[in-house]
Amino acid sequence: MSAGNVIVPAAAVALVVYKIKSTILSFKEKGALSADKAMTLQELGVHKRLGFELLLHRHYIVEIDDKYYFDDKRFDETAEGKFYESIKEMFEDLKDKAENLNDKPKDLKENQ
Repeated sequence: MSAGNVIVPAAAVALVVYKIKSTILSFKEKGALSADKAMTLQELGVHKRLGFELLLHRHYIVEIDDKYYFDDKRFDETAEGKFYESIKEMFEDLKDKAENLNDKPKDLKENQ
């Protein structure tokens, strides 16, 4: 498998992971982690985009009267939460491999 074949899918995965991570971080930074701490999207600084929609669809983000909170306990306990962590680790491994490949002389790159 060439570096190009690894980089493109890894970039797509990285984008999704980034969107999810930045959405989760917004909720955590604001403390919107329970029903009594739920906030509006405006208060959270979050938009209904990819990361938000994925988490909402999976019920990790909970809506109550136009306010939202992130159920981090549910997320951490699920296979998807664990999968998300493994995807992050996989991307880091792919990134390291790509960087190592870029450090090799050109003639070695062509032989891989």
